[in-house]
Amino acid sequence: MGLVSTVFLLLVFPSITTRAQKNDAEHSDAIHFSFNGYLKDLNSFRLPVKKTPFHYGNLVHNRLNLKWQSTHFNASAEVRNRLIWNSAPRPTFVGKLERGWIEHKSTRWSIKAGRQRINWGMNNAWNPNDVFNAYNMFDFDYEERAGVDGIRIHYQKNEMSAIELVAAKVPAGKTMNGAIKYSFNRSNYDWQMIAGFNQGKINIGVGWQGSIGETGFKGEVQYFVSHNKGRQILNASVEFDHITKNGWYLHGAALFNQLGTTSAPSDWSSLSFQNKPDNLMPTRWNMMTGASKEITPLVNGKIGLLYAPFANLMVFYPSLSVNVITNLDLDVFVQSMLATTHGNFSGIGHSIFARAKYSF
Repeated sequence: MGLVSTVFLLLVFPSITTRAQKNDAEHSDAIHFSFNGYLKDLNSFRLPVKKTPFHYGNLVHNRLNLKWQSTHFNASAEVRNRLIWNSAPRPTFVGKLERGWIEHKSTRWSIKAGRQRINWGMNNAWNPNDVFNAYNMFDFDYEERAGVDGIRIHYQKNEMSAIELVAAKVPAGKTMNGAIKYSFNRSNYDWQMIAGFNQGKINIGVGWQGSIGETGFKGEVQYFVSHNKGRQILNASVEFDHITKNGWYLHGAALFNQLGTTSAPSDWSSLSFQNKPDNLMPTRWNMMTGASKEITPLVNGKIGLLYAPFANLMVFYPSLSVNVITNLDLDVFVQSMLATTHGNFSGIGHSIFARAKYSF
């Protein structure tokens, strides 16, 4: 879908909701069409640090979501369009079909085929169990996250347990990844057990979600073994969250990534935050904490801090969101990175982002 057709849909179809119902004495079915999306403008300012000059970038981000729902069949098509200006003479347009799937469901069974998001994670920060759709936690402008091309079969055994089987195409490749998940409830905790293969690696994992008193307690562990080289990789994460009586949401998390570095590199730009299922952070030991609060019904503030010991990396990332009018939000995000370089702990990158988002 090109830019012209995108603008046409935005202007002509701001909101479509159509219902068709068929009723008789013994049968009732409903067909529901819906169309929605958003248009965002993100301005990024990278402040000068040492030899890094000031940099300005702009991203116009549009998403179109079309869904068709009925009693036993569902379908969805979602398009992501981006107009990127990054100091080049001309902006670059990138359009992509983000979701495109059909689903058949019954009381216990669900079969979904096509481009979809398969999210098996339980934690909010790091998700070792998310073997199909790992993502960068600092990519705040991509709420929906990436999807994969595959088929998912879900069987709801009862209210407390289910089995899910997935086969998905490897991005930019012809091979397939596959896994099975068994979820159940035991001792007031939701549990899941995972086994499968991912790009030549066999993996097994476990995840849980429950509470200790009034504090939420979650965790995920995933273990990868390369059957060719015998390489073993462990990713493990735990997380706590708590809501205070005066409305503060507090949370903390820790991640162990066996592939991550345990020392400060000579060049921090060489580390990649483009995460993979078996490599969720460039550093091995990671801790983060944060808090958020609804300041007024229209204003929400957040603050977060990540620290990687041994590598001595710190990321400070506060944000503020304001609902100006219905369907229009203004947001400000800050990402400030400090680390040890040549024996000194100092800033290595500071960025400010200002975003306007209109939903329809």
